[in-house]
Amino acid sequence: QVFLKDIVNFIGHEIENREIKGTQLVKVCIQLLGNTCVNNDVIQAMIWRLCYHDCFRILTQVDDSDVVNLSCMVIYTCIRNNTERSCQFTSKQSELMPQGGEGGLIISNILKSLKTAENSEWMLLLMEHILNTCPLQQLLETLLSPYDQVILLRLLLSYSESDDFSSSLEDKSNTFSKALSSNPNFIYLQQKYFKSVHNVLNEDMLSILRASDDKTVEEERITETKRSDIVTLEILMAILNILCQCSSEIIYLKEMQKEN
Repeated sequence: QVFLKDIVNFIGHEIENREIKGTQLVKVCIQLLGNTCVNNDVIQAMIWRLCYHDCFRILTQVDDSDVVNLSCMVIYTCIRNNTERSCQFTSKQSELMPQGGEGGLIISNILKSLKTAENSEWMLLLMEHILNTCPLQQLLETLLSPYDQVILLRLLLSYSESDDFSSSLEDKSNTFSKALSSNPNFIYLQQKYFKSVHNVLNEDMLSILRASDDKTVEEERITETKRSDIVTLEILMAILNILCQCSSEIIYLKEMQKEN
């Protein structure tokens, strides 16, 4: 345990001194943590106590996708076969929610890194595990900011548009497929779509949009309204694209017809 603690302290010290930049030595240390805890629940529990949540949060904030990817390897190894740690990871942690412009939430940091990462195997495995163990509604409504909801929905959309989407429906071997085909998740997406439509196309919003060319309308009011609704609109479009893509598959189409 002293050895593991020394490694964790060293990683934290290196990152702090290099202004949140990854180094090869830090990557080697994270890899060592991952290798050490494979198939060893005792070591996994020690690493979890030492790293969750501050160390994992800091590591996933590093502007180096390799560091984030390796950190996801450690997180994934620690939670994939442990229900308690898995639930703890996906429970709402108010102190981890983003404060101001900082991405404090671990899942949020991972989603942001996924957008530009070249090596993302462990990030995707971790996200698959999260989607497999946490209801989509809990993820979107409780854990993620609206901005991060857009990223996750686009991740699901990119999978629904992939060539192996249809082939994976029969055996349900792919977690992204299971996340989409899960009846509660699918119903939730439909309900969220209708709710988003209502929020975006409300009377106040429509009246301002109609008057956007009217010089008597305060420009600040128009700009602020558009800014506040743009993320909601992006969520709406992502969900609509997912539903449209899924409706081409009979399995999903039947579910949609049940609800409507």
